Amino acid sequence: MPTASDGLVHVPGPVGPWFPVRESLRRYGTAVAYGWELEWLPPCPDETELRGLLGGQLPRYLELTHHRARERYLASRVFFRHIVAVALSAPPESVDIGYMPHGRPYVRGCGELEVSLSHSGPLQVAAVSRVGRIGVDAEAADRPLDGSGWDQSVCTPQERVLLASLPPEHRSAELVRMWTLKEAYSKAMGQGMRYPFERLGFSRSGVPERSLGEDGDWHPLEGWNCATTLLEGARPYRVSWVHQRREAAGTASAGWPAEAVLMALSHGSLRRQARWRAP
Repeated sequence: MPTASDGLVHVPGPVGPWFPVRESLRRYGTAVAYGWELEWLPPCPDETELRGLLGGQLPRYLELTHHRARERYLASRVFFRHIVAVALSAPPESVDIGYMPHGRPYVRGCGELEVSLSHSGPLQVAAVSRVGRIGVDAEAADRPLDGSGWDQSVCTPQERVLLASLPPEHRSAELVRMWTLKEAYSKAMGQGMRYPFERLGFSRSGVPERSLGEDGDWHPLEGWNCATTLLEGARPYRVSWVHQRREAAGTASAGWPAEAVLMALSHGSLRRQARWRAP
């Protein structure tokens, strides 16, 4: 499988270590890092500290009514701002994160840096790219998806054949792998759950494909790299990320004609409607 960077980097708090993130950005133009909620949760911040930690995202934090939801939101946004700050060589408090209509994050005033964020339970993952679009997704690897009907709504015909060939005890894990790769690509494209996932496939070798038109013709998804890894632990997590390659970053669709993008998206979406030191 083509790898999106030298690997997934663990950053266990605001003091780093940050060298692996900086080195990945220097070598590849991208970096993907993860941390755990308790590593990034500030200890009892007051309102002034919250304003510095969250910036423009403070109003959203104050809207949350449940204590645990607030903690999770705070930890993930502090983590995200620090990763972006390292990519920009700027202090975290200067990073202003905004969100597009379908939830895709961006850095205000810094269009040349693409960013993505995902979290699942206590795990939070952030991805940054200087060379084009990027998306990341995380999910509990033991999530029971087999038998839920997901394969019919999000898998390509080839993927359904693959799933059917696997022992039943391995199907949910494979569905999680497929789903996180698809969701990562959809995030990179800024489409979220509107994407026609049954038209986007990833083989076991990691080669991505997508389908255009109702004739079922399949075409390689050129100009993109993808990677997926399993974080072992008391509960395992699957993390997948997809990003444009440096030479393909000049076009949003990287080899897929713009009119074809619009056509495929319309077919799918109409059916769904479904106190810390700076780094």
